[in-house]
Amino acid sequence: MPWSTYLSALGGTGNIANGEKKTYTTPCNTYTYYGFQVPDPCYDLNLVLATPSGTANGVAELSVGTYPNNSPDGIKSTGYGTSIEWTSYNWGDQNLTINAFDPNFEGGYNCGPNKDQLCTVIIGVYTYCVNSGSLTYELTPTLKRAKKIFGTPQKSQTFSSSVSGGNVKNYGFCVLNNNDVTAQLQSYYSSCQCQSKYADLEMWISKYNTAATINDLVWRVGHGTADKNLHLNVADTNTRTGTYYLFVSGYCDNKCSSGDCTCHPCDNLLKTQYAVTVDYSSSISSANLLPSCDNKGTCKDQCENTAYVLSDGAKAGIAIGVIVFSMMIGALAYVAYQKHIRKRKWVPDTSHEEVELTIGQRNL
Repeated sequence: MPWSTYLSALGGTGNIANGEKKTYTTPCNTYTYYGFQVPDPCYDLNLVLATPSGTANGVAELSVGTYPNNSPDGIKSTGYGTSIEWTSYNWGDQNLTINAFDPNFEGGYNCGPNKDQLCTVIIGVYTYCVNSGSLTYELTPTLKRAKKIFGTPQKSQTFSSSVSGGNVKNYGFCVLNNNDVTAQLQSYYSSCQCQSKYADLEMWISKYNTAATINDLVWRVGHGTADKNLHLNVADTNTRTGTYYLFVSGYCDNKCSSGDCTCHPCDNLLKTQYAVTVDYSSSISSANLLPSCDNKGTCKDQCENTAYVLSDGAKAGIAIGVIVFSMMIGALAYVAYQKHIRKRKWVPDTSHEEVELTIGQRNL
């Protein structure tokens, strides 16, 4: 059923245009429904409902729904209804904003039973009157570009928990057009980069779940590298225009002591820094967005153990030198041991039997 036919059956007046202020006069204690098309998913919807004559004769109330909730009736003269997605409980003028990152709010051709129809919000206005008759009100719907991370690096510092995976940072971004998108997470991964802040982080992305965990059906890049990238290809049937939710969490080893260079201490999660970037691209430059820690000399041997490579000849020469040096040390040790024995132990006088070797002539 077309929206115009559906709204007509409800007693509606058709669709309202973006930014258009409409004045209506409707009977008291009745619902009137209006349609508002949301052509794109990356916009917040702001609804302003005002009663020009004031609240002396009554007020108009908002009740908003989307497919399949096409008849929102959250406010009634007899109390609250049962079919409602969004409303404003203020008495008098209403000012309601539905955020693009609300998982129940969609835009573009993402609605209907097959998720392929243009999304249309149904705005129900209930006229609550003090007296019988009618009530005049003004309704103005406006789309505003959603402002979340996209194109601008987001720098964050510290987790509130030093337990591995015990704290998750949440972000959101919205894909406006059919383009490839890349999300990047940068962190201090080496103790030589930043001794007190290096940590192994994890990143995952969900399309619908605002509280997704790393074990849910998500795009995920686990721990093990410094700069982590997730690429959402427009050709992938699981990606499309709309809002996405990005999560960052820490991975650590509770057996590591503070300052350990060979693993990731959990204490570092409270001090670490990282940067998140999301942009329309098939890749993002790996330029370091994190400040230098001036980590002079810390764990230098572990970070630079592959800086010098010896040739086979050099290795053989070093081996021979070690052997000769060991033999000399052994000979000196033997002489020292014999002297020690002679000083500490009685031996018979055999000087007359000894032959003295000299340089020069031999006396007979």
